[in-house]
Amino acid sequence: MRRVAVLGDLHVHPDGGAARFWSPAAFASALEDIAGTADAVVLNGDLLDLDRGARPLDFAGALAAIREAEAGWIELLSNPRWLRTHGNHDRWLGVRHGWPDALHLRAGTWRVRIEHGHRFDAPIKRARRFASLVTWCAGEAERRGASAILSGMRRAETLLTGAGTTGGGVSGRAGRWLGRAADGPDVLVIGHTHQAVLEPVGHGRVLANPGGCLDGTLRWLLVDGEKRVLRLHARRDGVESTTEIFGP
Repeated sequence: MRRVAVLGDLHVHPDGGAARFWSPAAFASALEDIAGTADAVVLNGDLLDLDRGARPLDFAGALAAIREAEAGWIELLSNPRWLRTHGNHDRWLGVRHGWPDALHLRAGTWRVRIEHGHRFDAPIKRARRFASLVTWCAGEAERRGASAILSGMRRAETLLTGAGTTGGGVSGRAGRWLGRAADGPDVLVIGHTHQAVLEPVGHGRVLANPGGCLDGTLRWLLVDGEKRVLRLHARRDGVESTTEIFGP
């Protein structure tokens, strides 16, 4: 395998996510474009948002609602052509379908680890049922237009998780793990934060994150082991931009 493309964080749910901006057919066409540049395409978790159902912790009900409201998405995202990991918001489905926590692939001579990234959450967010309840409450606040409550919840999350502080947050913890891991990969690809990252972390290793796809911008990472380059792509309204870094 020479080239691997990675994208994720679609967060398709009955009220939107990526479904606000694309139909399954339009997104399938975009995936075909990406697949034309790579030997494998990885959908890296949080493809569905099962925390946004009518009732908290009712993941089966949320899945049924997505099937009814967003016909075609589940079939597209379950297509065996694409490799998958599960994220924190679609873990319930991923576990039942055998989607792994992480994939270990080779791109040329590079060792590449691809995972959603939620294992680098702050301890309070690793309590998954609690985190799911908080996500459901945030969704309810958004649906009801309670912007003050939603803003307060986001400030509390930043304070409790260390996000926004120097070295804090998921990317900071992932970078420290990658820099210290005795037999770590050359490239660690995460998602989860919805923020694009290309960051050397020492020992010839790189942390990468393509960013999320739920805001109308299609974002993906191409790990090109043949040319030994990492490239971030972003496409919105037919206009594409790229950022690249020569790899380890």
